Amino acid sequence: MKPLYEFIFSEQQKIMLVLAMLVFIAGLISVIPTGDSLRYPDENDYIRLSRTLVVRGSYLGTDGRPTAYRPPGYPFVLSLVFRLWNSPLAAKIINAATLAGTAFLLALIAARVIPEGLVFAPLLVLIYPVYFYAAGTLYPQILGAFLFSTVLFFMIYFPGNWMVYATCGVLFGFLVLMIPAFLLISPILYAYILTEKKVNKQQIWITVLFFALGFILVTGPWTIRNAIVFKKLIPVSTNSGENLLLGNSENTGPNSGVNVDISHYLKKTSAMNEAERDIFLRNQAFEWAASNPRQAGILYLQKLANYYNFHNRLYVQSEASILRDRIMFITYYPLLLLAVARLATFRRFPISRVEVFLYALYLGSAVLGALFFTRIRLRLPYDTLLITIGAIFLGRLTSTFRHKNITKQPQYDII
Repeated sequence: MKPLYEFIFSEQQKIMLVLAMLVFIAGLISVIPTGDSLRYPDENDYIRLSRTLVVRGSYLGTDGRPTAYRPPGYPFVLSLVFRLWNSPLAAKIINAATLAGTAFLLALIAARVIPEGLVFAPLLVLIYPVYFYAAGTLYPQILGAFLFSTVLFFMIYFPGNWMVYATCGVLFGFLVLMIPAFLLISPILYAYILTEKKVNKQQIWITVLFFALGFILVTGPWTIRNAIVFKKLIPVSTNSGENLLLGNSENTGPNSGVNVDISHYLKKTSAMNEAERDIFLRNQAFEWAASNPRQAGILYLQKLANYYNFHNRLYVQSEASILRDRIMFITYYPLLLLAVARLATFRRFPISRVEVFLYALYLGSAVLGALFFTRIRLRLPYDTLLITIGAIFLGRLTSTFRHKNITKQPQYDII
């Protein structure tokens, strides 16, 4: 008699689970040697904010005053971790676990289109080492990739289910409080809901309503808090103006990231509070773009192209590495080529609605992200989309090859 697990899991499902477990093990191997060390200044900011939440129960800046400069989502998660284990390593181990969870979810999304894609998603995660490097840092990208994948999984598997979509709204709201840039792609999520053909129109609008309500339930209290503290409407953070200016100024380059001299703008904000500073810097970016439309247009296209770059100029030069650049080159571009090859085979393999959704999200993240500045780190949660597209394509090729072999086998009379 076969063991119970033989009846529960198919061969492909068992391979997928083993690969997802290998992702977790590889994550642990990557993060444990880093211990409690921090590589970037931003990590120290997240640590300080989270520990302030633990000790004082408030979200305070270095001056002891309420702040909204950093989005609150990731420091809140870290504060929960530090209540149990006051160590950055604990958060890194959680990164390794959520990376494995992401691989698992991507496999299920790919399998929704083609069952053979189940194995390829965690395999592609396993051979994409930048994720394991990122897991060893206290940035929200790895946890963000997990939340993003969870939202997509629920949306794709449970169309028209208002309870599920209310949950999606909550998760997406928290994702925006971690990584505000995700707010830019929300129209694509709503477009996917509204174009669902398997659900009647009334149910679609109910689904949209509950998605929005879930989102507001999470982001609303923080927005109200900011309005009370700063007397202005600040949905997430007060650093969007600075980020917009870093990506749109006379000193900005296509790959400069945060390595831009905006000191003469910042000097003018010395007497302003966070909200006033944010508005001023945002207006300066708009004014520069309006005064230099040709330069701003060319810069935007250059930043858009830089979205697909394998190399970034890092603020912390000690983390720059030719070896890492080469590894990024030989692991990222094959994923991109898989996505391009998938489009080239649209006649043979009609593109499913799910794939259209994934492509729209990935291209949308580039088009909208280039309004600010583009970095590999900021792209990492969206690279899960490339992995899923690649897994679906490889699954289709595998399925076609398998069926060809079956039809070529000799046929025998059944007596």
